[in-house]
Amino acid sequence: MESIAHIRNENNEIQSVREHSLNTADFAEYFAANLGLSMTGRLMGILHDMGKLCESFRAYIIASHENTTSLKSGQKIDHSTAAAKYIYAKYHNGSDEESLASEWLSMALLSHHTGLENFIGQNGSSHFLDRVLNKDLPYYDEVLSNFFKEIISKEEFKDLFQNAAHEIAALNNKITGFADDETDEARQGEVYYFYTGMAIKMIFSMLIDADRLDTANFMAEKHFERSWDLENIWKEFAARLQVHLDAIPRETDLKKQQIVKARQKISDDCFAFAVHEPGIYKLSVPTGSGKTLASMRFALEHAHKWHKKRILVVIPYTSIIDQNAREIRNIFAMDDAIIEHHSNVIENIDLNKSNEDKIVINEDDGYSDQAELRRSMTERWDVPVIFTTQVQLLNTLFAGGTKSIRRLHALEDSIIIFDEIQTLPVKCSFLFNEALNFLNRFCNTTVVLCTATQPELGNIEIPIHYSKPPEMVDNLDSIFAAFKRVRLENICVPGGHEIGEIAAMIWQDTLERGTVLCIANTTSMARLLYEHLQKHAEESEETILLVHLSTKMCPAHRKLLLDKLRKALNSPDHFKVICVSTQLIEAGVDISFSTVYRALAGFSSIAQAAGRCNRHGESSYGVVKIFNIQGEQLLYLEDIRKGAQAAMDLLQRIKAEDILSPEIMKQYFAAYYHSREEQLRYRLKSGQNLYDALSFNNAGKNNCLEEKYRTEYLCNMQAFRDAGRAFQVIDTQTIGVLVPYGEKGHKLAVSMNSQFYDKAEFYNKLKEAQQYMVNLFSYELRHLADCGAIGQTEYGVLILRDEFYDEGIGVKLEMQKNDFISI
Repeated sequence: MESIAHIRNENNEIQSVREHSLNTADFAEYFAANLGLSMTGRLMGILHDMGKLCESFRAYIIASHENTTSLKSGQKIDHSTAAAKYIYAKYHNGSDEESLASEWLSMALLSHHTGLENFIGQNGSSHFLDRVLNKDLPYYDEVLSNFFKEIISKEEFKDLFQNAAHEIAALNNKITGFADDETDEARQGEVYYFYTGMAIKMIFSMLIDADRLDTANFMAEKHFERSWDLENIWKEFAARLQVHLDAIPRETDLKKQQIVKARQKISDDCFAFAVHEPGIYKLSVPTGSGKTLASMRFALEHAHKWHKKRILVVIPYTSIIDQNAREIRNIFAMDDAIIEHHSNVIENIDLNKSNEDKIVINEDDGYSDQAELRRSMTERWDVPVIFTTQVQLLNTLFAGGTKSIRRLHALEDSIIIFDEIQTLPVKCSFLFNEALNFLNRFCNTTVVLCTATQPELGNIEIPIHYSKPPEMVDNLDSIFAAFKRVRLENICVPGGHEIGEIAAMIWQDTLERGTVLCIANTTSMARLLYEHLQKHAEESEETILLVHLSTKMCPAHRKLLLDKLRKALNSPDHFKVICVSTQLIEAGVDISFSTVYRALAGFSSIAQAAGRCNRHGESSYGVVKIFNIQGEQLLYLEDIRKGAQAAMDLLQRIKAEDILSPEIMKQYFAAYYHSREEQLRYRLKSGQNLYDALSFNNAGKNNCLEEKYRTEYLCNMQAFRDAGRAFQVIDTQTIGVLVPYGEKGHKLAVSMNSQFYDKAEFYNKLKEAQQYMVNLFSYELRHLADCGAIGQTEYGVLILRDEFYDEGIGVKLEMQKNDFISI
C-alpha cells in the first residue's frame, strides 16, 4: 500500500513519502554543499519523514484530509521521532565521529516540527533523551522495515551515514581549532559549544527549508524556488547605482560642497574596500554622509568579486526600510530581485486567553492546505537583495520554533549590512558577537556594521573579531569635522520640565526658526506633546504643519506623512513645520529640520537625532536641544534609561557640544557597557543567562541529577528549547495586524476575507499587505480583541476594525477622537 506524505486538497492528489523524502534530500544537499555538508543534508532529507511509513499515519492523514474539522491532538501521529531514535540507537555508542554525528542528526530530525529541543534543559531535564531513549513508538518496527524497502537500501544508508559523519567531524575539528585559539580555558569551552550549537542550527535550518519548500511546491502546484544570474545582476545593479551617483547635481554653496566632497570620499573608499576578503568590518561615518548608498556600493562590488549569494540590509526600524528600499528599488529598477521583510503577516493565532494569558501561536497545526500555505508564505530570503529589520534578523539567529530559523542558512556566503548598529539591544551583545563570528569564520559571510556612533563591540568580554583593517574609511576625524553642522545645548533641569513648558518652547522656536523636530523616548510622551501642540495650533493664527509619527501607524501612512514633511521642508515658500515623533525618525531617515529637540537619552541617540538637523548644510548651523521631562516612565525601557543615566553623568564633566566627538562617544559606550555588564549575556529573571544556555549550559549540567541521564554521555548539551522560548529582541512579543488605512488598506482588508484559490494571487496580496501592517504588543492586541476590534481571516491574517485607526495617531487603544490636523 502506497505511503502518503501529503494530500492536495484541490484534487486529492497524493505525494508519497518516497517522493517527498527524495525531493527534500535534493534541496537539503544543495543548501548544505558550500559548508561541506552535502551528504549530511541529503541524509537528513531522506530520513526526516521515516515516521510516516506506517499504516497508522496513512489512516491519520486520510482522516485529517477528509474531515472538515481538526482532529483531536491525541489522534495525531508523532512522525518526527522515529528517524532520530534509529540514528541514536545505532550509532551513538560507536566511534567518537559516529557518536557526534548521531547527536547532530537526531536533534535536527526529531525537532523538525517543534523547533530545536534541549540536549539538556536548564532545569536538568532532557527532552532530547526522553524522545530518543524513552518515547514508545508502537509502529517503530513497521516504519523501519518500510524505510529500507521503499526509500533506501541498508548498504546505501550505511555509506551515506559514514560520509555525513566524516563531514560533521571535519566541521567539528575546524570549530575546535578556532576555540583553542582562545587564551582563557573557560572561554575555549564556551566558544566550542556555542559554535557547535550554531552548526546544528544551520543544518536544522536547511532541513526545515527543504522540507517546507517541497511541501509548498506540492500543495500549491508551483515551484517557489528561483534561480538568479547573480554575476550579471551584481554588475547591472552596480552600473545603475553609478549612473544614479553621477547624476547627483553639483553644489555651488561652499558648505554644501564640503559635505558633498566628504560623501564622495566615503563612497569611493567603500568601493575600493570591496577587494578585501570576506570579513567583519566597520563603516563608522557621520549621520547624513550617505552610508546607505556607500555601503551598497561596497556590497555590490564585493558580491561580484567574491561571488556572494545575496545582500541583506538590516535596519532597526520599519520606517527606514520604507525609505531605503524605495530608493534602492528606484535605482535598480528590478522589483522581483528585492524584498522587504519586516513583519509576520500570517499568524495562526488563538485570540482566546491561554493559561499564561498570552496569544497562542501554533507552529504545527496539522496537514491542512491552509497550514502548508501559511508556512510557504514565510519569506525564504532567496532573492539577491533583502531589506529586513533587526528584530527579524535576531529572531532568525536565536528565536525558538521553526518559522524564523528556516531562514538561517540564507545568511551563508552572503553580505549582511547592519545599519545603525548602535540600536542593538545590550542584552543581545554576546549572542550577537558570537553568532557573527561563526557566520564569518565558518559560513564565509561578510558583515558590515554601519553607524555614526559605533558601539565598542570589539572591546567587551566576548568581542566581535573584526578583520584587518576593521575600518572601511580612513581619516575619520577629518570626515567628522567636515560634517559638523549643529550646535548642541543641554537644557535639562533638576526634576525635568513640565510637558506644557516643552511644548511652549517648541512652538516658540518654530515661530522663530521655522522648522522643529521633537523626538520623545516613548509613544505616550510623543502623543502628549502632540496634543499640547494641537492646542497651541488651535489658539494661534499661524499656519503651521503639525505632524505626529509613530510605530502605531502603518508603513504606508508613515511614508505619506514623511513625503508630506519633506515637501514642506524643501518648499521655497518656507513653510513652518513641527514634527513630534518617537525615535523611529532618528536613525537613517533622510529629513532635515533647523531645530531638533531630543528627550534625554544615550549619546548615540542624541547624535542620531542631530543627524536630522541641518542635515545638508542648509544654514551655517542648526540647533539641537537636549531636554528632560517630568513624569517620563522609563522603568521598563532599560536600554533608554541606562543610556540617559550614562549621558547625564558625562554631561556633568563635558560640554554638550562635545557629544559628537568620536573620542567622547567611546567614553560614553565604555561607561554604558560597564553599567550593563550583567545584561550582556542576556540575563534571565531566574539568574541564568541565554549565552550559557547556548554554550556550556552550566545551569543544565549542574541540575542534571536524575539517574536516567547520569549514565548517558552526550557530546552536546545546549538548551536550545529553553533559549528559544526565552529569547525576545524586545521584552514583549509583537504581532502584525492589517489596518484599514486609506482606500488601498480598506480594499486589502476586504480582499483578505475572500476565499483564495490562486496561491500566487494570495502571495501577492500578502506582499502588498506589509505596507498596511502595524506591529502590536500582545497586551495591546488582547485589549483590542476584548473590545471587538480585531478580526481574523481563514488564512490567519489579523485585521483591525475601521474605527480603531486614526489619521493622526494610528492605532487607537481606546475609542476617542484625535484627528490629524494641518493648519
